[in-house]
Amino acid sequence: MMTIEAHSQIADFYKWRPAYAPSFFATAAQKLGLTADSCLLDLCCGRGELASGFSRFCGGVYAVDGSQRMLDNSIAMPGITYLLHDVNNEDISLAKPVDHIVIGSAIHWVEPQSLERLVKRNLKPQGKVLVTHTLMTIQNQPWYRGLANLNATYGKVGASRSVKELGGADRLAACGFSNVDGLRLGGPATFDVEYLYRSQLSYLYGGFYDRVSADLEGYRKRLADTVSAHCNADGKLSGTLVNWGIVYGRVA
Repeated sequence: MMTIEAHSQIADFYKWRPAYAPSFFATAAQKLGLTADSCLLDLCCGRGELASGFSRFCGGVYAVDGSQRMLDNSIAMPGITYLLHDVNNEDISLAKPVDHIVIGSAIHWVEPQSLERLVKRNLKPQGKVLVTHTLMTIQNQPWYRGLANLNATYGKVGASRSVKELGGADRLAACGFSNVDGLRLGGPATFDVEYLYRSQLSYLYGGFYDRVSADLEGYRKRLADTVSAHCNADGKLSGTLVNWGIVYGRVA
């Protein structure tokens, strides 16, 4: 399981993860029925990507994370209250219950009993939980295999987490919630080699973190050598940005 320490180690690179499109927040806000009076909890918020995106659609957001380094890199926006809490080891009792909870890719990290306790204490009876994920799909690009092989030499092993794990259905079912709605947005994206390099740094965990951190310039050069021949005339690579979310409501 990922630890707070591992989460903190990538805080300086976290902003290079694939972004949420503005249309994602507008669509999700509509599905949640957000108004100027709505209050949200962004659980395991990281830098506050979800909190900042939703802040213009509601009256306030509590954004909670267990890493001080992540919060040191947080996105400052009116209406967001950032709080330092390790949800698996500390009880959270907010100043007032929230209308809805949003959580990104960290749902697999929150222990079921912690999530159940947090929901019971802080979510209004009719509140919903939105679980989201954002990714750049590059597996069909001609340079992807070379990148994967390079990362393997630096200790990256195994596939990324499954959609089932990232969706959190089992954890929400244990809390008495079921899938009531969803959304998926995507489109072509272009980026340069430097962005790809920094984005890879935002996923450094375990042995991958140790080996790349010990050879940052070497890794940067080898990555550039691997993918640069596939850049277009503007020096860009291609991928597909995908944002998706699952809305959970309480089982009647």
